[in-house]
Amino acid sequence: MIDTKDLLQCMETCPLVVFDLETNGLETGTAILEIGALCVPPGCLEDARAWTSFESLIRFNGIPNPMAFAVNKIPLSELKQRGRRLEHVLAEFVEFCKDAILVGHNIIDFDLRILDYHLKKHDHEMMHSAVIDTKRLSKQTHPYLVSHSLENLVRHFGISSHPTHRAKADVLATFELFKYLIQANNVRV
Repeated sequence: MIDTKDLLQCMETCPLVVFDLETNGLETGTAILEIGALCVPPGCLEDARAWTSFESLIRFNGIPNPMAFAVNKIPLSELKQRGRRLEHVLAEFVEFCKDAILVGHNIIDFDLRILDYHLKKHDHEMMHSAVIDTKRLSKQTHPYLVSHSLENLVRHFGISSHPTHRAKADVLATFELFKYLIQANNVRV
């Protein structure tokens, strides 16, 4: 995780990639079902015209975890029809994230663990050198809160983007939360 004091300097020179995975479970080797990301160039936190996005469903032919599919509500038929091969999506995602600071909610304990497993399995290098986890950042800036789930933080801070357990919506909610937290921590961008 990047230190807050180094955050401003990094954000002046490196893009941010806010990302989220939807998966078939919680285990390290579980299948990735969807990847969503938003790339924000340096100095463009408020300039949506400069942002680029990445979104892909992953082909899934395994046994669906009923609990995971109840949460993310991704239709299995959509994964089979529109899903792409994981190795191709990973190659594109690695390129999309090149030289970026990775931002996400609970990415240190969840998303990166699963992503790193699949990157290694498909002979890709792990791609993160700087990581900002908004769950950990919220615990630093607002330790009095009982819950630091994305849903509760968005509700608590009155953020207009709402997570839905689909990658794109969760990325937008995480990005808005990130902006709120760095302002609450007096990091000027």
